[in-house]
Amino acid sequence: MAKRARGASGRPGKRRPVQRTGSRPASAPIARPAASEPTSPFAGEVAAQLADRPVRPPRFRTRTASVAFAESAAVEYAYVTADVRRIGLVAGVLFGILILLFVLIDVIKVIHL
Repeated sequence: MAKRARGASGRPGKRRPVQRTGSRPASAPIARPAASEPTSPFAGEVAAQLADRPVRPPRFRTRTASVAFAESAAVEYAYVTADVRRIGLVAGVLFGILILLFVLIDVIKVIHL
């Protein structure tokens, strides 16, 4: 007999969405120093060093979800295709060795066991 779980009859690890009735309370604005006010004696030097640095392009391109999924699926398909080719090659080589041993042992009787 299967073990019965108490509570929700859903799948493990899944929770029902929380039913929210009220709006979220507004938080107080965070006080931050103005950009022109230096917070330390070295702030001017650090700002100058950051300004001298070359600007790098973003690490990741932003793209739509369907394009990203299609590209990742194409890459995954290429890996699977390469793996199937390798498996076929290894299987072919092993089958060829098996046939060669059969011919040498049973047909020509070059190898006596």
